[in-house]
Order: sequence, then C-alpha cells, then structure tokens
Amino acid sequence: MKKNKEISFWDSIFNEYFSKDLAERDMTGILEFWNKRADKFAGMLKEINSPYTNSIKDFLKEEFKIGEQTSVLDIGAGTGIISASLCDEVKDCMAVDISPNMLKHLDDFTRDKKINNITTLCSRWMDVDDTMGCYDIVICHRAFGVSSTDSEDYPDFYRSVKKMNDMAKRGVVIISPAKDSLKQELKEIHSPRDNFEPLDKCDHLYNLCYAMRYFPQVKYILRNEELVYYKFDEFYESLQHGKRSKITKKQAMEYFANKARKQCEKYIIDNTKRTKILWWIK
Repeated sequence: MKKNKEISFWDSIFNEYFSKDLAERDMTGILEFWNKRADKFAGMLKEINSPYTNSIKDFLKEEFKIGEQTSVLDIGAGTGIISASLCDEVKDCMAVDISPNMLKHLDDFTRDKKINNITTLCSRWMDVDDTMGCYDIVICHRAFGVSSTDSEDYPDFYRSVKKMNDMAKRGVVIISPAKDSLKQELKEIHSPRDNFEPLDKCDHLYNLCYAMRYFPQVKYILRNEELVYYKFDEFYESLQHGKRSKITKKQAMEYFANKARKQCEKYIIDNTKRTKILWWIK
C-alpha cells in the first residue's frame, strides 16, 4: 500500500505525539536504556499465569482461535511475557527484541522450564529480514518503540505497521501501554486539564491503521491492583521510571500521605489499569 495523503497525515500526527512523549523520557540510547532495565523486567516472567496474561490468552482464543498449529511473532518482546504465556497454547513463538539482556532472561527461562518452542532473535524490528517467513499472528505488546530506526528516531510507524501486516498470515494484535489511575491523578496535580491530550498513542495509531485500510477493532482490559511500598522513597523513585517526572517531591509526599494506607510494614495504594488492544484480522 502506497503512502497517500491520508496515511501521511495520520503518520505525522502519531509521530508528533510520540516525539512529545519521548522528550519526557530519559533515553539517551535505546539499547542502553533497555539493557539497564532488563533485570527489573525479568520479574514479569513470574506473571505468565496472572489475570492480565490470562485475559490476553482468552482474547486470542476468542478472536483468533489460537491452538497447537498457531505460530506467533512477538515483536518488542522484552523478557518474553507474551511468548512465555502463550507457549503452552500455540505451536511456536519467535520473540524479537533489540536488547540482548532482555532476551537472555527469556532464554534462561525457557532452558530452566525446558520449553522448546520459543526462539529468540536479537534485532530491531525494522531490521528483521522479511524472508524469514510469515507467522499466523504478529503481536506487539506495549512496545511502540519497535518503530525505531538506526538513527534512534521514531519516524516510521507507517512502515513498522505495514511490516507487521505483511508478516502476518491471519492478523495483527497491538497492545497499548496501560493507562492507570495513579498516573492520571498525578498528572492532574502538575498539569492544567486544558493541557491534556484528548487522544492517547493508541488512538492515533488506530487512525493510522484505519487510513491504511486495515480497519482495526478495539478492546479494553481493566484490572485492579495494589501497589506496595515499604517507604515513601520507593514510591517517589517509581515515579522516575522511564520519564522525567514533573511532579515535585513535596507534591508526591502529599499524594502518598493521602492515598497510601498502612498495613503492618507496608504502604498500599489502590490502582486501576486500563490496557487497550487494537487488532485486525486479514
């Protein structure tokens, strides 16, 4: 599909939005950024049978009828929570990620659990060879950064999405980073509501995919969780993850004092996360 005016418009809107989001992140180098965080993300492999991952499996069973003959391409796989969650349900998974440190955790996990149907490939998504073949389903789980180029810009969502579609036999699933009530409440503390972006990244991506005539559908996953901290400093440090926090320490302390409930040695903050699934069937 050629890049017509409608596609170019939504591609530019999405790139502009993502650039704003990226400007808030302390990411001097994509590879270095994720390599440093690999040990922390390895903990996600303990959640392969969590309500969250089970809801994704249920969705794939319902919409794509995944089974023992299904092949999955998991791009921006990180430490492999999607591949590890699906390996008992499908024929095989190929997990692609730019970070060797992330994939090492997945390789160690598959070796320890004697899983033999997950293969890893350390590469940028945009550098993956198209001749490696197609997969039944291409899944991008909370990894919009797969559209990065060698220059570490984020200009090519159009080509990234087109490649997902080209390498999928049956369809594509893009799972958006979760929105949560804690982040929303903190944002309201330091940002006037007039400055709020009316659409999120996945909304802009939906418009781009629609312009490309993929006609995506949307589903939401809601989950409630308890965030546990043992002291305020842990909470404040968590606000610095990935982005340069705009909230001051005093504002964070006031929020923590009002929202955290003490339970023995712990402080607990109730949080609601909303994950958006955007998908289409070919």
